[in-house]
Amino acid sequence: MKYFLARIQKLQALLKKLNLDGMLVYQGFNTKYLTGFSGGTGDGIVVVGQKKVRLITDARYEADYKDRLPEGVDLVITRAYYEEAVKAVNEFGIKNLGFEADLPYELYDYVESLLPADVSFDALPSAIETLREIKDEKELTALRHAAQVSVQAFKELIPFIKPGVTERQVANELDRLAKQHGAQKASFDTIVASGYRGALPHGEASDKVIEAGELVTIDFGYYVDDYTSDITRTIAVGHVSDELKKYMKL
Repeated sequence: MKYFLARIQKLQALLKKLNLDGMLVYQGFNTKYLTGFSGGTGDGIVVVGQKKVRLITDARYEADYKDRLPEGVDLVITRAYYEEAVKAVNEFGIKNLGFEADLPYELYDYVESLLPADVSFDALPSAIETLREIKDEKELTALRHAAQVSVQAFKELIPFIKPGVTERQVANELDRLAKQHGAQKASFDTIVASGYRGALPHGEASDKVIEAGELVTIDFGYYVDDYTSDITRTIAVGHVSDELKKYMKL
């Protein structure tokens, strides 16, 4: 839990430099980064003050998070997220409040209408995203693990790729192998493009049958412990033409 505290402290230091007393955080990736809350965008918000931090969510998440939030983060259970957020702003003594710049205008307008007249409400473009660019050791370990899972799944997939199987079958098998090794889900729809379809930069796996002498391009990645990978590989099925060898430097 220490890494969550370190992230919160970095944000608090950034806010202080920007002459802000606090920040309203609604994006799911950012609430998770700061507190571990994985409900996602729309399922909870975090109010960060200089001395206090509060996660506001509803009863669906109470049992899961009431005993496992980072030190210094308290929990309020309600469906009135933004009304409760304004209560926290008042309780924390926040007079200059920042918010993520992609907050929908409807929510911005609503929150502003609830805030006291003496509280400013200012957009902070990419404030937390900038902090997230520098990975801590826990994140680096998670990224390495995610890449290892994807690579291992691909290695085990290779014998499956042969004439007669379809691109979709290859994609499904790779997804299965990745999950077998601990992946949560694919980062994006797994791309398998064989033969002439290899010219499609984002060709979705189709029912095209893979044939001998073709090149097969596979673009894949998987979430593992909430961090992900993105890998592209091109392999030859059997003997390929001299022209393809030239392009692929085989």
